Amino acid sequence: MNNSYIVTIKDNHEQDGESFSAEFTCACEYVRDGENCTVSYAEKGGELDGSVVSIKVINAGTVEVTRIGEYNTRLTIEKDRRHTCIYNTPLGELSIGVYSDEVTTQIRENGAEIRLRYTLDFNSGLISTNTMLITVKEADGNVTAC
Repeated sequence: MNNSYIVTIKDNHEQDGESFSAEFTCACEYVRDGENCTVSYAEKGGELDGSVVSIKVINAGTVEVTRIGEYNTRLTIEKDRRHTCIYNTPLGELSIGVYSDEVTTQIRENGAEIRLRYTLDFNSGLISTNTMLITVKEADGNVTAC
């Protein structure tokens, strides 16, 4: 049986003393493999139109976020560990530091909840402090793309 899923992503970040937040919901593909899962969706509109984002939970404590498209990105978010990740921008490729002090995952047959709290740094300077809540659930009816 193929189920339809939706993903809701709530993102908050602080940068230079200012807070910003965003939230969106769209159709996604959800594949569960025991305590691991992958959530994938296609971005619509703007310069990221057609990009595919995949969020992969590995062993409950590590989350990999990749974007394939105009600006390829790969972030590895692991509790209490700093990773250096590649982040493509209109100005070129950047090497960004990612440190997380919270990675909480609840993987279920019919959906998932992923909570992340992490910082981004560049050239040893803090760029932003971020929190993200990713919720995946079965769709009730019509599902729209992002």
